[in-house]
Amino acid sequence: MILIVTAVLWSVFPAWPASRQFAVTTTEIAQALNKAGVEVSPDHVSLLSEVLSTTPEPLLKVRSIEKSANLQLVARMECQNSQECVPFLVGVKQEPEQSSALLSAANLRPAVAAYPAMSTFVLRTGVTATLQLDGEHIHITIPVICMENGAVGQNIRVTDRSRRVVYRANVVNGGLLKGRVR
Repeated sequence: MILIVTAVLWSVFPAWPASRQFAVTTTEIAQALNKAGVEVSPDHVSLLSEVLSTTPEPLLKVRSIEKSANLQLVARMECQNSQECVPFLVGVKQEPEQSSALLSAANLRPAVAAYPAMSTFVLRTGVTATLQLDGEHIHITIPVICMENGAVGQNIRVTDRSRRVVYRANVVNGGLLKGRVR
Protein backbone atom coordinates (compact mmCIF):
# COMPACT_ATOMS: atom_id res chain seq x y z
CA MET A 1 0.00 0.00 0.00
CA ILE A 2 2.77 2.44 0.94
CA LEU A 3 4.59 1.58 -2.26
CA ILE A 4 1.51 2.39 -4.35
CA VAL A 5 0.97 5.73 -2.59
CA THR A 6 4.64 6.63 -3.10
CA ALA A 7 4.46 5.75 -6.80
CA VAL A 8 1.32 7.87 -7.24
CA LEU A 9 2.87 10.84 -5.43
CA TRP A 10 6.04 10.66 -7.57
CA SER A 11 3.92 10.65 -10.73
CA VAL A 12 1.80 13.62 -9.57
CA PHE A 13 4.59 15.76 -8.08
CA PRO A 14 7.85 16.05 -9.98
CA ALA A 15 11.01 15.37 -8.04
CA TRP A 16 12.41 18.43 -6.28
CA PRO A 17 15.48 19.72 -8.03
CA ALA A 18 18.61 18.81 -6.12
CA SER A 19 20.35 21.83 -4.65
CA ARG A 20 23.59 22.15 -6.56
CA GLN A 21 26.82 23.32 -5.05
CA PHE A 22 29.72 24.79 -6.94
CA ALA A 23 33.35 24.88 -5.86
CA VAL A 24 34.82 28.37 -5.49
CA THR A 25 38.09 28.43 -7.40
CA THR A 26 41.41 30.05 -6.56
CA THR A 27 40.99 32.17 -9.70
CA GLU A 28 37.78 33.70 -8.32
CA ILE A 29 39.45 34.27 -4.96
CA ALA A 30 42.51 35.88 -6.59
CA GLN A 31 40.22 38.23 -8.56
CA ALA A 32 38.49 39.34 -5.35
CA LEU A 33 41.84 39.88 -3.62
CA ASN A 34 43.12 41.90 -6.59
CA LYS A 35 40.01 44.13 -6.43
CA ALA A 36 40.75 44.69 -2.73
CA GLY A 37 44.29 45.82 -3.50
CA VAL A 38 46.29 42.64 -2.84
CA GLU A 39 47.96 41.72 -6.13
CA VAL A 40 48.16 37.95 -6.24
CA SER A 41 47.93 35.18 -8.82
CA PRO A 42 45.73 32.08 -8.41
CA ASP A 43 48.91 30.01 -7.94
CA HIS A 44 49.68 31.85 -4.70
CA VAL A 45 46.21 31.28 -3.19
CA SER A 46 45.73 28.19 -1.01
CA LEU A 47 42.34 27.06 0.22
CA LEU A 48 42.34 26.07 3.88
CA SER A 49 39.18 24.03 3.31
CA GLU A 50 36.83 23.27 0.44
CA VAL A 51 34.68 26.30 -0.34
CA LEU A 52 31.25 25.67 -1.85
CA SER A 53 28.70 28.12 -3.23
CA THR A 54 25.07 27.73 -4.24
CA THR A 55 25.76 29.69 -7.45
CA PRO A 56 28.52 29.43 -10.02
CA GLU A 57 31.03 32.29 -9.81
CA PRO A 58 29.67 34.10 -6.74
CA LEU A 59 30.72 37.69 -6.02
CA LEU A 60 33.32 37.55 -3.24
CA LYS A 61 34.51 40.23 -0.84
CA VAL A 62 37.48 40.46 1.49
CA ARG A 63 36.56 41.06 5.15
CA SER A 64 40.07 41.21 6.60
CA ILE A 65 43.68 40.34 5.93
CA GLU A 66 46.19 39.33 8.58
CA LYS A 67 49.85 38.46 8.41
CA SER A 68 50.86 34.98 9.55
CA ALA A 69 54.12 33.04 9.62
CA ASN A 70 56.23 32.05 6.59
CA LEU A 71 55.55 35.17 4.50
CA GLN A 72 51.90 34.24 4.22
CA LEU A 73 48.78 36.32 4.59
CA VAL A 74 45.46 34.93 5.78
CA ALA A 75 42.42 36.52 4.17
CA ARG A 76 38.94 36.20 5.65
CA MET A 77 36.47 36.22 2.77
CA GLU A 78 32.75 35.82 2.19
CA CYS A 79 30.18 35.96 -0.59
CA GLN A 80 28.53 39.35 -1.07
CA ASN A 81 25.21 37.52 -0.83
CA SER A 82 25.49 35.64 2.47
CA GLN A 83 23.01 33.02 1.19
CA GLU A 84 25.51 31.82 -1.42
CA CYS A 85 28.34 30.62 0.84
CA VAL A 86 29.64 30.67 4.39
CA PRO A 87 32.61 32.89 5.34
CA PHE A 88 35.96 31.21 4.76
CA LEU A 89 39.72 31.69 5.12
CA VAL A 90 42.39 31.45 2.44
CA GLY A 91 46.17 31.55 2.61
CA VAL A 92 48.06 33.91 0.32
CA LYS A 93 51.77 33.24 -0.32
CA GLN A 94 53.69 36.47 -0.92
CA GLU A 95 57.19 37.33 -2.00
CA PRO A 96 59.37 38.79 0.81
CA GLU A 97 59.39 42.32 -0.62
CA GLN A 98 55.61 42.32 -1.20
CA SER A 99 54.53 41.04 2.21
CA SER A 100 55.31 44.11 4.31
CA ALA A 101 54.19 46.53 1.60
CA LEU A 102 50.78 44.88 1.28
CA LEU A 103 49.93 45.32 4.94
CA SER A 104 50.74 49.00 5.12
CA ALA A 105 47.49 50.94 5.08
CA ALA A 106 48.88 53.45 2.58
CA ASN A 107 49.14 50.79 -0.13
CA LEU A 108 45.76 49.16 0.44
CA ARG A 109 42.52 50.21 -1.17
CA PRO A 110 39.70 51.32 1.17
CA ALA A 111 38.01 47.89 1.15
CA VAL A 112 41.01 46.40 2.93
CA ALA A 113 42.40 49.49 4.66
CA ALA A 114 39.22 49.63 6.77
CA TYR A 115 40.47 46.58 8.64
CA PRO A 116 43.31 47.32 11.04
CA ALA A 117 46.60 45.49 10.93
CA MET A 118 46.87 42.37 13.05
CA SER A 119 48.88 44.07 15.79
CA THR A 120 46.10 46.58 16.58
CA PHE A 121 43.48 43.97 17.49
CA VAL A 122 42.53 44.10 21.17
CA LEU A 123 40.00 41.25 20.88
CA ARG A 124 40.56 37.97 19.06
CA THR A 125 38.17 35.37 17.68
CA GLY A 126 37.12 32.93 20.42
CA VAL A 127 38.05 35.21 23.34
CA THR A 128 35.51 35.85 26.11
CA ALA A 129 34.57 39.49 26.73
CA THR A 130 31.80 41.51 28.40
CA LEU A 131 29.00 43.09 26.37
CA GLN A 132 27.14 46.07 27.83
CA LEU A 133 23.74 46.61 26.26
CA ASP A 134 22.20 50.00 27.01
CA GLY A 135 18.72 51.26 26.25
CA GLU A 136 16.42 54.03 27.40
CA HIS A 137 15.58 52.36 30.73
CA ILE A 138 17.79 49.30 30.66
CA HIS A 139 21.41 48.34 31.27
CA ILE A 140 22.45 44.70 30.71
CA THR A 141 25.90 43.15 31.03
CA ILE A 142 26.47 39.66 29.60
CA PRO A 143 29.52 37.50 28.90
CA VAL A 144 30.05 36.91 25.18
CA ILE A 145 32.43 35.12 22.83
CA CYS A 146 34.03 37.12 20.02
CA MET A 147 33.29 35.81 16.54
CA GLU A 148 35.79 38.20 14.89
CA ASN A 149 39.02 39.98 15.69
CA GLY A 150 38.43 43.60 16.70
CA ALA A 151 40.28 46.85 17.24
CA VAL A 152 39.12 49.72 19.47
CA GLY A 153 36.21 51.50 17.79
CA GLN A 154 35.44 48.67 15.38
CA ASN A 155 32.05 46.92 15.26
CA ILE A 156 32.33 43.14 15.47
CA ARG A 157 30.02 40.15 15.87
CA VAL A 158 29.84 38.39 19.23
CA THR A 159 27.64 35.58 20.52
CA ASP A 160 26.32 34.53 23.90
CA ARG A 161 27.81 31.46 25.57
CA SER A 162 25.04 29.19 24.30
CA ARG A 163 25.80 30.50 20.78
CA ARG A 164 22.11 31.10 20.13
CA VAL A 165 22.12 34.88 19.74
CA VAL A 166 24.57 36.95 17.69
CA TYR A 167 25.11 40.61 18.58
CA ARG A 168 26.92 43.41 16.75
CA ALA A 169 28.87 45.53 19.22
CA ASN A 170 31.49 48.27 19.33
CA VAL A 171 34.90 47.41 20.83
CA VAL A 172 35.72 49.70 23.77
CA ASN A 173 38.88 47.94 25.02
CA GLY A 174 40.42 44.47 25.35
CA GLY A 175 37.55 43.04 27.37
CA LEU A 176 34.57 45.36 26.88
CA LEU A 177 32.08 45.88 24.07
CA LYS A 178 29.05 48.17 23.95
CA GLY A 179 25.76 47.83 22.13
CA ARG A 180 22.30 49.43 22.07
CA VAL A 181 18.92 47.92 22.91
CA ARG A 182 16.12 49.39 20.84
